[in-house]
Amino acid sequence: MGSLNFLLVLVALASPLQARAGVVTQTSTAHGVTIAATAGNLDAAAPVWDFAVVLDSSGRDLPDDVAANAVLVDANGNAARALVWEGAPRKGRHRAGVLKFRALDPASGWVELRITRPGEPRPRTFGWLLPGRLVAAI
Repeated sequence: MGSLNFLLVLVALASPLQARAGVVTQTSTAHGVTIAATAGNLDAAAPVWDFAVVLDSSGRDLPDDVAANAVLVDANGNAARALVWEGAPRKGRHRAGVLKFRALDPASGWVELRITRPGEPRPRTFGWLLPGRLVAAI
């Protein structure tokens, strides 16, 4: 799958989510693997928050257990493990799906998705301001 196909898959997954949340897709490229993440429904009243995630590697399979290696952290330090990964199974060089999490403290103004990959020293991080909330700067 070339870069054009990668972008088409990302747009197809992220467009419905992006329209609801008004957020942009963020990408991280390291160690030959690109991860793109788009926040979906981050509404304070929603019991579950979702994130479209695409992993792409030009050289090797991606056996990552995405749900087991993802955590959501808010500005208050509250953390939640992923409930489920609805997407491509643990094989192939191109994987796409949706990570779902129990919603965190609605008073927090920031949320960060952290995805740890096997063999990488630090997790990949993607952060979003939550709609309708304020973040205090120190």
